[in-house]
Amino acid sequence: MAVDLLIAAVTHDLKAPLVTIQGFLAGLERAARQGAWDQFQQDTARIDRACARMRSMLEELQEFAREGLPLRKLEPVSLGDVVQDALEQLAGVRGERTCVELPAAFPEVLGNRLRLMRAVQNLLENAFRAVVESSEPCVIVSTMLDVTAGTVALTIRDNGCGLSSENLATRFQPYRQLGGRTGAQGLGLSISQRIIEAHGGQLTLDSLGPGEGATARVVLPCVAPVDKR
Repeated sequence: MAVDLLIAAVTHDLKAPLVTIQGFLAGLERAARQGAWDQFQQDTARIDRACARMRSMLEELQEFAREGLPLRKLEPVSLGDVVQDALEQLAGVRGERTCVELPAAFPEVLGNRLRLMRAVQNLLENAFRAVVESSEPCVIVSTMLDVTAGTVALTIRDNGCGLSSENLATRFQPYRQLGGRTGAQGLGLSISQRIIEAHGGQLTLDSLGPGEGATARVVLPCVAPVDKR
């Protein structure tokens, strides 16, 4: 997304909570004068939620800018630790019915554990939200080592709502949700992409169409095997 379009999207989304705050501030004064304290508390709660939304948007923008910075040092990181950390963070999002299949073992990659966890967390969260309405919600995590290319592919596949070709075409645009709407939560994939690319890797997202699930694939440089000869 071009800078001018990103600015336009951010400006548009920040206006909504500002209008909310401005509108209910007038109501607070009126409620206080009339002694309508129940209404006063309701309006205060709405203002608080609007402020929280603005804070969340600004924090995501800050993270979006920061995650594009190159990494100074890459260290061996277990993809298993990254995935487990991300799953722990998403315990409240996963849902009790959702089955998660994991490989028996994970290879190591070169990277930053915390930043990789953030990227994988975003991808898993998208998968969990996509399978909410599935009769048998399932997310399958797998890995593949390519010794010749010196890379590891981490794949996250879900059997959820899937994506249209239009949504796939704009999948990594900042402030573009997978449902095609703009909004504060539309930075997740863009942040993940910036993190993976900062590691010298690649992130792709594919789907056969609505109702056919989706597959996120992360390719990262692997740790070179130790020559024990």
